[in-house]
Amino acid sequence: MRWEAWVKAKKTQRPDWEPTPKDSRKLSELIEKWHDSHGRHLKDGENRLLMVRNMCSRLKNPRAAEIDADLFLAYRNERLNSGISANTVNHEHTYLNAIFNELIRIGDWSEANPVAKVKS
Repeated sequence: MRWEAWVKAKKTQRPDWEPTPKDSRKLSELIEKWHDSHGRHLKDGENRLLMVRNMCSRLKNPRAAEIDADLFLAYRNERLNSGISANTVNHEHTYLNAIFNELIRIGDWSEANPVAKVKS
């Protein structure tokens, strides 16, 4: 009976063998988390925040778990085709990459950086 009680108690905790639940946060939530924990301390943090908020809006604020290289490449092509300079698009990519890197560093994002392998 003690063993059964122990098993039931362990079941109420998240066991190691269960897969981690998918992160359902939106990109805008991660941006705000990044800004609160790191971005506000940067010299140009407010400009970066504005740029990534605008990018988030243009992407239609997807769930962060849905962001992948293909989504970003499509976004980049759309921006370049609309006449935006490659330099601006590279800045957007760098900032988004930095957001995921920082959230991974502080333990707030457990997946891989979805745009890390995209070249500028």
